[in-house]
Amino acid sequence: MVTYRFIVKIILKYLPVLILISANSISARQFAPISSADAGKMLNELDKQLSLRKNYLENRVKRIDSIKYQLTIPRLPVTKQLELTWKLARLYEGYLSDSAVIYFRRGQNTAALYNHNEWEIKFKIKKCETMPLVALFNEAIAEYSTIHIDSLNGRLKILALDSGRQLYSYVASFYSDNPEAYRIWIEKSMYFQEQLIKHTDPNTPINTYNRAEYLFMTGKYRQAGILFHSLLNNRHPLEPYMAARINHKLSKIAAFNSNHNEEIYYLAKSAIADIKSATLEIVSLQDLGQQLYTHGDLKRAYSYLAIALDNSVKCHAVMRMLQTSQALPVIQQAHSETINKSQKRLYTAVITMAALITITLLFRIELIKKKRLEKHLRKANVIKEMYMSQFLHLSTIYMNKLNQFCKIASRKISTGRVDELYQMTRSGRFVEDQIQEFYTTFDQAFLHIYPTFPSDVNNLLKPEEKITLTNNELLNTDLRILAFIRLGVEESPRIAQALNYSVHTIYSYRNRLKNRAINRDTFEQDILNIGKS
Repeated sequence: MVTYRFIVKIILKYLPVLILISANSISARQFAPISSADAGKMLNELDKQLSLRKNYLENRVKRIDSIKYQLTIPRLPVTKQLELTWKLARLYEGYLSDSAVIYFRRGQNTAALYNHNEWEIKFKIKKCETMPLVALFNEAIAEYSTIHIDSLNGRLKILALDSGRQLYSYVASFYSDNPEAYRIWIEKSMYFQEQLIKHTDPNTPINTYNRAEYLFMTGKYRQAGILFHSLLNNRHPLEPYMAARINHKLSKIAAFNSNHNEEIYYLAKSAIADIKSATLEIVSLQDLGQQLYTHGDLKRAYSYLAIALDNSVKCHAVMRMLQTSQALPVIQQAHSETINKSQKRLYTAVITMAALITITLLFRIELIKKKRLEKHLRKANVIKEMYMSQFLHLSTIYMNKLNQFCKIASRKISTGRVDELYQMTRSGRFVEDQIQEFYTTFDQAFLHIYPTFPSDVNNLLKPEEKITLTNNELLNTDLRILAFIRLGVEESPRIAQALNYSVHTIYSYRNRLKNRAINRDTFEQDILNIGKS
């Protein structure tokens, strides 16, 4: 009778051969040529799924809203809060990147508050992984480096290693145009991938995927392809994000082998997996659009690239926005006539995208400065409104004066009293009255905006040189000259024209005022700074 030990010995002896035969069988079956007809069918299926993407997104939003509602239930146990927050943050991944970061951070803070250490680390790990998508590279790297991976238990260690691999892969992709920087960061990613392979069960999809990706990164494309195909043929269904990543990698292998049909086929499959899971961060769709453009399918290229750009903006993933925006020249060249007709809409989209990037970066990095800036802008707007109001007031007064003078002149000319009109203008009394009225109106308007201007000026003058006003004076000549300087009218000829003085007189006044100042060299700059603090 054949013993159990003998059977085991035989199996172990021939196991490598069986594995090799199985691998070659998979390779032969899966690497069978994909025709242009196969690629065309997959593109048609992609078009069908794109027409349904609104439904997929609505379903994802419903799941998000459902969890948010559950989080509002009073007296919810802390453990339940953490579980729901985790689910919510994961639902936001690939959909709204900044919201994912917010809820990972919120979960981390809640766990820390109630001393749930394992949950706290779990949220922290995923937050660090997601932060590069919203351009928080340095913050993500710094915080991830504080995680003591060796001290974590099995599940957390695998999560930390997987997130580290993804984190540094994101950083590397940001430096795709800088080979030296890319090499540094991709090597960090591959290090974590090596550790992940060591610490996971060889029979699990995560281990197989990372072994395949490691082979791909080291240029062993055929071996990588065999493992990727084995995952796709596994009887256990894959998570949509995993299916999308595997098909995207297979498209890269096809591109390396210059197999256009296979590349298009797997890119379309990858995009379909993302669309069905309502993922907005679809790299495959962008790559597919660019490939179709190079092969002359301009209509689909334009459609796919436009959707990819729209998705990256909606996803709020700054890194993807920057990468997707590189495809804009392709869209423009492929559809120049269409773009010319809708130029305003395209410019608006580009400007909006740039504004979103800027606002996101500023909001994340300088929140405190932003609040101060808003306060300063509100104050500046009030001053601008005052300027406009007083300018309109002055303009109205002088329009009325001009109308009155024209009526007087017209009446005197029509009644033959030209001499009276001549005497009226010759005496200079009329002009003097208008100048005096201008002074009064200007003084009132200026002091309405800068009510403490006289005392502010005196603070810049020597004690014995301070300006003293009479009871009826709002401003005197010295203060009016300085008021024009404060308003930005610094040229002496313009000030002289406005105040009806000679240029020489204005020069003399300004020189005397500087001599009276505590700091002569900075006096006029100090005047410009009045009211800014």
